[in-house]
Amino acid sequence: MIKKTAFLLCLLLIAISPKAQTGQISEGSIINGTNGKPAGVVYQYDPATATGYMVSLVETQLPWGDTGTNIDRLDDHINSALAGQELSGLVNTAAIVSQLGAKTPYAARWCFELNAGGLTGWYLPSCGELNILLSKKQIVNQALEKAKAPRIANAWHWSSSEGDDTLSWNVNMSGGDNYPADKSATRQVRAIRKFYK
Repeated sequence: MIKKTAFLLCLLLIAISPKAQTGQISEGSIINGTNGKPAGVVYQYDPATATGYMVSLVETQLPWGDTGTNIDRLDDHINSALAGQELSGLVNTAAIVSQLGAKTPYAARWCFELNAGGLTGWYLPSCGELNILLSKKQIVNQALEKAKAPRIANAWHWSSSEGDDTLSWNVNMSGGDNYPADKSATRQVRAIRKFYK
């Protein structure tokens, strides 16, 4: 199990390093994939390190995973404050996919398998990462409209932050509440990705 998780993490890290982007990058920039078509929108960028995060142009609706399955390598968050600060979506996604495999469609797997404009390395954001995205939602939605992509839905979105064997955290993208829900419930799913200029 440890080797499989480490292998998945290595794949993710390799896929996360895209080719250098041209032009000025800032929050709200549309990033093209390797095929030259729009792949995502920047919602956080640090010019000092030339690193940032982008959100996918697409979203879907899926369950989090199996009710009754606790992901071995995830911390169980018992309150909203702790869940809302977690920023380890990449590691969480690798752990979830490693344990749940490919038996059924679920949120982390959809993100992990996403190929947008030739870019891979997407993952299910943690609760804290969704909260950051929510704080930038207005500028992101303007860019999504420009890219002719669906806006971030004013609905509950799954995070990769786990509560326990039956519950995981989701974020209300219209109001910002963090709340646990049954893992089998269908919620919105939108992937994020780290990039380097």
